[in-house]
Amino acid sequence: MGPVDLVEFLLARIAEDEQTARRAAGDSPTTATAPLRVATEPGRGEVVAPVARVLAECEAKRIVVEQYRAVARVVDSYGGLEQLAIMFVVDALEGALTALALPYAYHPDYREEWRP
Repeated sequence: MGPVDLVEFLLARIAEDEQTARRAAGDSPTTATAPLRVATEPGRGEVVAPVARVLAECEAKRIVVEQYRAVARVVDSYGGLEQLAIMFVVDALEGALTALALPYAYHPDYREEWRP
């Protein structure tokens, strides 16, 4: 599947979403609760959500991605049953990453192998 590529793909999409929301919010504190119209996919319309929610979703997604990275880093330092248990967790988190990537399936960098 190329988890490193999937991690990089997700972090790039999350950063793009966050940047769009921050631009929409501008300098006004009241825009944080105002709806944000973001085109999510060419030809599929728009999503309307408060800027604060978009930013919170970006942070939540980033946390999931970083948790995957943290667990994936320790896999090689264990052997035997411990490694099998950790690999199970890594596989589960990788499944979560593929689910997080699904809304970006329209993006040209999305790979079909990431589809859950």
